[in-house]
Parts: sequence; C-alpha cells; structure tokens
Amino acid sequence: MFESLAFALIKTVFVFVLQKGLEDTHPVKLEGMPKWYGEEIAQQACESGMARGTMPEALDKAIADASGRLERRIRAATKNASEATLRGLRDEDERTIVAAFGREDDFSRMVSRSAVRKNQEYKDGSQPAAYARMCIAEPQMNAELRARFDGLARQLALHRGKKADKELDDEVIGDDSIQSKGGNTR
Repeated sequence: MFESLAFALIKTVFVFVLQKGLEDTHPVKLEGMPKWYGEEIAQQACESGMARGTMPEALDKAIADASGRLERRIRAATKNASEATLRGLRDEDERTIVAAFGREDDFSRMVSRSAVRKNQEYKDGSQPAAYARMCIAEPQMNAELRARFDGLARQLALHRGKKADKELDDEVIGDDSIQSKGGNTR
C-alpha cells in the first residue's frame, strides 16, 4: 500500500545524506592527516573521525567519533527528507507514517549493524593521533531504511486494525442495548 511512498522517502534520505557529505567535504588537509580523511566514496555515506592519544584507545575513540558523525548525518537527512515529503502528502495515514519515520531515533543501532570501517590509521610522533573512516553503502542504507519504514507501516496497520475492532465492538454493543430496550425486534 505504501510502496511508492517508501521508495520515494528512502531515495530522498540517501540524496540528502550524499548532499550533506558533499557540503561538508573540505579540501583543506592538516599536516599528518591521511589522504582519505574527509573524502567521500561514490554511492556511500562516509564520515571520518580523529582522536589524539596512544593505541588502542585513540583508535577506538576515532572509530566512535566517525560512527557518531555518521549517525548524526543520517538522522538529520532522515528528518529533512521526512519534512520535505510531508509537505506533499494529504492522506492522514501516510502523514502519520512519514512523521514517525522522521522521529525514530534508532540510528546508532543502524550504524553499528551496517557501517563498515573503510580506513584506519595511527600516526605516532610528537602528537600521536588515530584516524578512522566509517561508511555505509547505498544498498545497506536502503535496506535498513526500508526495514524501518516497513516496521512503522506494520505498526500503523495494527493500530488501524485495533481501532476498527473497537469501532465494530462499540457498534455491536450499541445494537445490543437498542434491542434490550426496545424489546423483540421481530
């Protein structure tokens, strides 16, 4: 029922994620920074992180930094895509599901399940630092977003079913009370 809505919403999220990556990509490189740091990879959402310190703590912090940045980027893109999509919707059920899609905040689990560490590097010296890049490819992100959308659609369908059952029960109870007050209806 919501197939075309899901497809449009998920594509819009990915476009927003890529657009945000292009806006945030800076050609400025600091001394000691790896060449790959901050660069995008085609058809993937990537974020880089950096932490100063000694191994392995610095690398763990750099990975956490990159993952956190990726999570915030996907959250912002999802919220923006939901808001943009809501403007064109009239159907109340569609509006409900799209609004919930933009509010969901389960992105940390999505990143931990789907993000892949593309690069990591540790530079020793006077100021030791670790660098890491985490990426999610378009197919994985689309699958995660689709599962999220489908879950919300199921919740909406269950809510509709319970609401319809309650209305039917209320109607049947209403008919019973009329019969008991009015006597025999035959």
